[in-house]
Amino acid sequence: MVEFGEQLRNAREKKGMTQQTLAEQLYVTRQTVSHWERGARFPDLLTTKKISETLDVSLDDLLSGEDMNKVVEKIPVIEDKAVNNIMIVFYTIVIFSFLLSIVNKISMTPWKTAMEWVAESGNYTLVLQAVFTILRMGIGAAVFIYGLIHAYKGTLSPKRMGLVIVGYFATIILYSLMNISMSLMSKLSDNSFVSYGTDYIYEIFYWIIPAVIGIVSACLFFVQKRNGVIWPVFLVLISVCEIYQSVEKNIGMLKRVQQFSMSNSRDNAIYNPMTFVLYMIPTVLINGLIIYQVITLYRKRKIATDLSGNE
Repeated sequence: MVEFGEQLRNAREKKGMTQQTLAEQLYVTRQTVSHWERGARFPDLLTTKKISETLDVSLDDLLSGEDMNKVVEKIPVIEDKAVNNIMIVFYTIVIFSFLLSIVNKISMTPWKTAMEWVAESGNYTLVLQAVFTILRMGIGAAVFIYGLIHAYKGTLSPKRMGLVIVGYFATIILYSLMNISMSLMSKLSDNSFVSYGTDYIYEIFYWIIPAVIGIVSACLFFVQKRNGVIWPVFLVLISVCEIYQSVEKNIGMLKRVQQFSMSNSRDNAIYNPMTFVLYMIPTVLINGLIIYQVITLYRKRKIATDLSGNE
């Protein structure tokens, strides 16, 4: 990347232009041009093409095909400031939803009754369900706080973005495994405080397997820089399915909540409608962002390949 800065400076000086003059023609600040020449920052590919036209230098002389690909992997996936600000807002909402879910779970779980039940029957299902839910939401919040920090700093590169997506899919697997474990414990206990009717096939095929595929696809596409179309397609399809399944599942649960008797405070504490809303909001926002980020990165890599003349 230092070579690009040197080539840019040499081409600018050969053209007899100052940093300020070049900046005005590119509609950027002089400091931005200075950052480029020092190798501290890098222009996006479309700006690089405009630089080559302005300085009458070929892209091959200004930036090698290998360096073009390095630029894509170095700069943030989302470069547009307006879109990045929207992403920051979405990340903040997601983090807030995770944290609110933790507070909601802690406050709505009948801890005293649950602990009394543990003492009497030795059944830990309700306590473990609450603990695992809090753990899952805590991990989710940590993952997106990491993404938020880098989005705010403008350093959310494809690799870092991939780590955020991997972390998100990992929380889905954790949640499904929790449901399966709680269901097994409930069935093994004759005096279960809560009855879990988890459909194992549904959890495995509709949540765990897609999440595993999502992790593999995110690692290969975002982190390992695999340019094949299959991985972004997998990520988009999985994200669309995640949105549909989450909305369908939570709406179904909300309808069942309305059928519960208001006099049964214990069930209302466990099946509080706010819980499902808090689970659904981050799922829709996160997967919407994944779809947008996948499409954006795929297009940028394609532009890099086309400009460099690589296949």
